Amino acid sequence: MTIYDYKTFYLIINVVCFGTIGILLLRTWGDIGRSLSKRFFTAAVLGEMVFMASDTIWTLLLFSALPVPPAVPDALKFIYFLSTVGMCYCWYMFGQTLLGIDTLKLKKHAVAGAALVYCEAALLMGNIPGHYLFWTEAPNRYHRGPLFAVTWVFAYIYILLVSAQCVRRTLREKDPADRKKFLSFSVLPVFSLAGGIVQFYFPRIPVVCGALVWMTLVLYLDSMDLLISLDPLTGLNNRRKLVQVLGAEFDGTAPRERLFLMMMDLNYFKKINDTYGHLEGDSALVRVSGVLKSAANETMKGRPVIARYGGDEFLILAEGSREDMERLRLSIREKLQKANDEAHAKYPLTLSYGIASAQEAADPASWIEAADQRLYEDKDKQRSHREAAQS
Repeated sequence: MTIYDYKTFYLIINVVCFGTIGILLLRTWGDIGRSLSKRFFTAAVLGEMVFMASDTIWTLLLFSALPVPPAVPDALKFIYFLSTVGMCYCWYMFGQTLLGIDTLKLKKHAVAGAALVYCEAALLMGNIPGHYLFWTEAPNRYHRGPLFAVTWVFAYIYILLVSAQCVRRTLREKDPADRKKFLSFSVLPVFSLAGGIVQFYFPRIPVVCGALVWMTLVLYLDSMDLLISLDPLTGLNNRRKLVQVLGAEFDGTAPRERLFLMMMDLNYFKKINDTYGHLEGDSALVRVSGVLKSAANETMKGRPVIARYGGDEFLILAEGSREDMERLRLSIREKLQKANDEAHAKYPLTLSYGIASAQEAADPASWIEAADQRLYEDKDKQRSHREAAQS
């Protein structure tokens, strides 16, 4: 293959990949919403576009007859490698949202997790005078430096970390749909990593762009299936997903006396909305959802299913004993008080609880009804205590 044929082939592959990713970006950009998973997904796709654009322009310049100053292709390579680490960081954080890290921890994790991006930026800045990674000399001659391989290390760390986390979660997950989701995300990034290794040794084969497009398309389709089952505000399972899981668990192999449903209702939620506005009401719901995930994952064995049932109502499906559920209730109450204090909220944030065993129900609908009845009994009890305290 001549240089001309190689350049044409390389550019055609890159342009097709760039166009495909661009279509995905247009489809996700207008639907970023408030979900962190959507934001990280969109940011990763945007990083891929920057990566492909810089690679395409660099290839055009390097094999053109135009006298290009060496600083121009070097700047494009700078953008290429920085966007590589940036998009891998975004995929890593997208993986954390899939793993269900609560919102407060996720935001702290996002800041700490960006450390490798800063390290890559510092490494690339040092390469400007040092030329230890790469450099270009006239006429359009590109060279790899002695530490060139280091440019890929930080990106690979992100990919290997999130893949390892998802493999571990796959082995622990009981729900088949969730197992498929985590298995998919543990395997797909590794294919892109393998493509990078191939292109490292055979730089004239445009493997990375194709691998990235394939990975992103599969993740996009999987994410659309996932988003159908998620509440867009809190990131918890929605009512549709809960009903599906309840049916499977009710007819499953777990002993009925070990399956419990906890229904919760946010007290005075309407008053919060009316007094402080609906945005503050949304913040309260997000705060509650983060507490529920944290408390359930720390207190209960296995993987509890947590859902927003509707409005200010939440449900937790868990396997354990009645004593375990009581410990969970106390943990939620303590963590919610702490989270509300840390948020400097101007209003109290409390829940009413209703707990029912699957043994008490004939079907999933009556199971929910039993938990709902207990919730209203608890709500009446709390109201009586407040009235007695005020009198």
